Amino acid sequence: MFADDMALYRVITSTNDYVNLQKDISKVSNFLNTKLLEFNLGKCKFMSVSKKTSRSLKAPTLLLNGYVLQQVSNYKYLGITISADLSWHTHINTICNKTRKLIGLLHRRFSENSSPTTLLKLYTSFVRPHLEYASSVWNPFHKCEINNLEKVQRFAMRVCLKKWNLKSEELLTLTRLPSLQLRRLAAVLCHLFKILHNLTDFPNNPATKRNMTYSSRTVNCFTLVPYQCRTSFYKFSFFPHAITIWNRLVSHKDFTLVDCTSISSFKSHLYSHLVDML
Repeated sequence: MFADDMALYRVITSTNDYVNLQKDISKVSNFLNTKLLEFNLGKCKFMSVSKKTSRSLKAPTLLLNGYVLQQVSNYKYLGITISADLSWHTHINTICNKTRKLIGLLHRRFSENSSPTTLLKLYTSFVRPHLEYASSVWNPFHKCEINNLEKVQRFAMRVCLKKWNLKSEELLTLTRLPSLQLRRLAAVLCHLFKILHNLTDFPNNPATKRNMTYSSRTVNCFTLVPYQCRTSFYKFSFFPHAITIWNRLVSHKDFTLVDCTSISSFKSHLYSHLVDML
C-alpha cells in the first residue's frame, strides 16, 4: 500500500495460485466494505508479468465486487509504467514524449525574454526531473533507449543556449551538464551507498561484503559479492549492476570513495571517478 494506492501480487506456478489470488482480492474488498470504502473500479486492472513468450497457464477471469478486472500489458504505478514483459521501453518513450512537450513550452514561454543561464536553471529544476524520476529502478542498458534519453537533453540544451547546430560534446561543455546516463549511474551508486551504511530503510539487504581469506592487490575488503546472472535483464537490474560498478570503483587506486562516511562526501567524489570509467 502507498497512500490510496494498493497492489496485490502472487507468484503463479499453478492454477491454484490464481484461486488464492482471487481469495486475496475478495478479502481486501470485503475489508474495505466494512470500512465504508470503495475501489475506483475503472482504475483496477491486473497484469501477468513474465519474460516467457508463451504462458502455459492462461489467466482466468478475476472479479472485484462482481466487476471483471481487465488484463493489461502495461500499467502506470507510482509514476512508473510497468510492462508485462519487464521492458522499460514504454516507460522511456512516455517520459521522452512528455519532456519534449515541456521543453517546447519552455521555449515558447521563456526563450524570448530569458538568458541561457535562466533557461538552464528552469530546465534542471522543472524539466529534467521528469527524465530521472525513479531512474534507479528503470535504468536502461539498451543503446537505443539511452540515446533516446540523451537526445531529449540535447534538444533541451539547444533550446536553452539558443544555438541549434552544436554537437553533443560542445553542448555538454558549454552547459557544464553531465549526461543523463552519468547521472543515473551516480543515483544508483548513491542509493547503494545509503543501503550499505543504513542511511535508508531496506530490510533483508542482499548486498554482502566479500570475505577475503587471502591478500590481493586487485581485490580488497571493500568489494561486494557479485551476482551470477544468466540474462541481461537481471544483469542490469539494480543490485547486480550497482554491485558490479561498485566493485570497479573500490578496486581503483584511489580509495577516497570507500572512506566516505556521509552521502554528501560520497557524491562530491563520485562524478570524477565515473567520468574516468565511462
